[in-house]
Amino acid sequence: MFETNYRVFFAKSVARLLTPPLFIAYFISRFFLESLNALLVPFFYLVVSLIWVVLVIQFKELSQHLDARRRGAVLVPKTGLTIEGAELFDELNADTVNLRFLWRDIILTREPQIIQSVLSTHFSDFEKGPLLKIRALTRPFLVGHLYDLLKLDPFLNGAPPARERVRDHHLFDKYSNIIISLIQQRSLQNESLDVQDLFGRLTLDAAGEFLFGTTDLQTLSLPLPPPAKRSKLGPKGTRPDDTVAVGTYSGFVCAFEEVQVSIVHRFRYGPLWPIVEWFKDATQEHNEAIDAWIAPLIKKALEDKKYELARS
Repeated sequence: MFETNYRVFFAKSVARLLTPPLFIAYFISRFFLESLNALLVPFFYLVVSLIWVVLVIQFKELSQHLDARRRGAVLVPKTGLTIEGAELFDELNADTVNLRFLWRDIILTREPQIIQSVLSTHFSDFEKGPLLKIRALTRPFLVGHLYDLLKLDPFLNGAPPARERVRDHHLFDKYSNIIISLIQQRSLQNESLDVQDLFGRLTLDAAGEFLFGTTDLQTLSLPLPPPAKRSKLGPKGTRPDDTVAVGTYSGFVCAFEEVQVSIVHRFRYGPLWPIVEWFKDATQEHNEAIDAWIAPLIKKALEDKKYELARS
């Protein structure tokens, strides 16, 4: 069962890690160190806990080496966080690297075959673990739909497109033509265009029709951000418009970008981020704004789909 309360998840994780060493320390102090000074007892418990954590880390690394040897594989080369961009891979002359931050493996890759395996051919083997889920607060049902989308994509799985998938290419062609038209309009007016915003709208509209069979999103038909200096910046890009009210597309975009920023901050704190947000969830308000816009649209799309199936 996926734990949605990150405070409970963090408490359980700490309990699982520290219960064994605390029990061992109690057993040793109770039966072998009865004369131990009371002032030294907390220090003794701390030392035993630190030794236990070190042993757990070393045991995991040893298990990885033994498993790699058994499979005839090579471990991913490790590097530091001080290297950025393409230099990260060029420094080690590798397409897959391990950042190994705070005793945790962080694997980055640019190898096409690995990306294809993770996203398509072996997608079900790479389910998000509990730590990543609780940090990103990913909706499980969206992950399931993402799998259906990716495993059927002929460009990702290497299979030739089947006749029944032709409609999906028409969807891409339909929304691509809308984007081209918008670009041409701005070009004729000699005005700049926020490409990030444009492709974000393409993704929403195409995914809405592909996954849920709805054309109600229509974000490409909404006003685009004003060009150049007249536009206002949001957390990660230009705002669609000056309205950021809850339940509007602009409010959705700003909230979605704020969640992305919050998740990046969580990665900076590593596994200790729940302590920083113990009294206030940094994503709760933004998640509510996201749901306020997207949930009614998805609900209506699912109801329409159910109605069409009932009629047929």
